[in-house]
Amino acid sequence: MTRMTDSASNVERARRLTWWSTVGLVVAVGAALVAAIVATEPRVTLAAIAVAGTAAGSVGAAWLLHRRLASDGETGLPAGPAALAVAGALILTVASPWATSGPTNTWTIVAGMVTGAIACATLPRLRSRIVLVATATTIAVAVAARFVARGDVSLPDPAFGAVLIVLISVALLSGDWYFDIVVQLEHARRVDGELAVIDERLRFAADLHDVQGHHLHVIALESELAARLAETDPQAAAARMREVHQHAQAAMEETRDLVRGYRITPLTTEMTNATRVLAAAGIEGRLHPGSESAVDAVPSEGRQLLGQAVREATTNVLRHSHANEATVALWTDRDGVRLRVRNNGAMVPASEPGTGLTTLAERLAASGGALEWHRDGEWFTVTALLPDGEGART
Repeated sequence: MTRMTDSASNVERARRLTWWSTVGLVVAVGAALVAAIVATEPRVTLAAIAVAGTAAGSVGAAWLLHRRLASDGETGLPAGPAALAVAGALILTVASPWATSGPTNTWTIVAGMVTGAIACATLPRLRSRIVLVATATTIAVAVAARFVARGDVSLPDPAFGAVLIVLISVALLSGDWYFDIVVQLEHARRVDGELAVIDERLRFAADLHDVQGHHLHVIALESELAARLAETDPQAAAARMREVHQHAQAAMEETRDLVRGYRITPLTTEMTNATRVLAAAGIEGRLHPGSESAVDAVPSEGRQLLGQAVREATTNVLRHSHANEATVALWTDRDGVRLRVRNNGAMVPASEPGTGLTTLAERLAASGGALEWHRDGEWFTVTALLPDGEGART
């Protein structure tokens, strides 16, 4: 909520700054030009026409810019303000050659403001074309009006007018561009925050899957065995149910630790438990000699990842195979620490990765390691690699 509030506040500040540097400037310049015309033009009729054109062009341009900023950067040319602005600019451009005094470049300033405002309200890919077409059209109208009014065409005036129109348009477009950048950056920040939340939820979901999925599968297996033994061997059935109770307690404790963020997977215990769980399922689970001593070579940050790999691989043996033999091995080589869980009796679907293996592979890759799995006949192998030193991290 704080991030979203800050983002909205930043956009609002950028909107106010852009409003004063574009809309406010257009209104101020328009008012100054109207005052200058009234103060210097002696002919009332011509002054009234010039004032009307200046006011209409300035108000229309300011209206367009205001609408543009109020829509959070959305493009769209409203017909009313655009028509008012264009009409005002053309009236002033046509009337200017008859003026006997006053600011002679009033028409270029108003035309520049109108052109820039219209360009801001349209799609970015069309803006340069609009500026060029509007500038050329305004200069053509100005040259024709001058020729009708005075019978000559002064080349320096049209050239200077074209440059001034383009410069004013670019100035207004720069303000609009600044506002667009702020809106896009704040949108990117908001999306980044939302993705971080989603990432964390996915991470927590994967951890919860690791904890609950493993224990629930073992509980289901032990319960099924206890049900079969209930009539023929009640004592063995009771022993199985005690193991079910232990696994349920362990699942609750690990879930609580997970929620608190304090769960640490003991790698040696995970490997030992894996062989016990496999044995309970009637699978000959073996821990390769030297695996327990190899744990000392695993960075503390990487033991949790490898513990999760043992748990996920063991769960896959129980769910996706008819195995009667499985081995767990941990060793070091020049590339780092390797963990391998290999079982026979693999079913065909086991060749397709589940969400657990895929998620675990992404975590190992983020830590500089790798997780691979493949099916060779009836054998299915999961191999995890973590680099030595600080490269392994969660």
